[in-house]
Amino acid sequence: MNLTNEQIGQRIKAVRSEKNLTQTQLAQLLGKSLRTVQSYESGESRILLDTVTTIAHALGVTPAYLLGVSEPQIKLNTLADVVTVLYELNKNFTSTLTLPTSAVMTAILPLH
Repeated sequence: MNLTNEQIGQRIKAVRSEKNLTQTQLAQLLGKSLRTVQSYESGESRILLDTVTTIAHALGVTPAYLLGVSEPQIKLNTLADVVTVLYELNKNFTSTLTLPTSAVMTAILPLH
């Protein structure tokens, strides 16, 4: 998948937000100005590969993820991480099992 500058910026912003980092904090981690981080996230600036790598490491993801080459990998460093992932998976699985009432009625009516 080839992502545009805007899409890469959106991924950076999404991961930064997930990590509860402000743009200012990310700028400090990168040794860049706030304006530079803003231009990355808005897609205004083309981000060089070495910069993508630096940003990815600062955010704890792979450069491939920011570039749209792979999905994020879940890091399970603690038992709490495992429990959180299992909870989210269960929540997502349960929500996908919810059927609209009409579908349930259609399935039940032929049984009578």
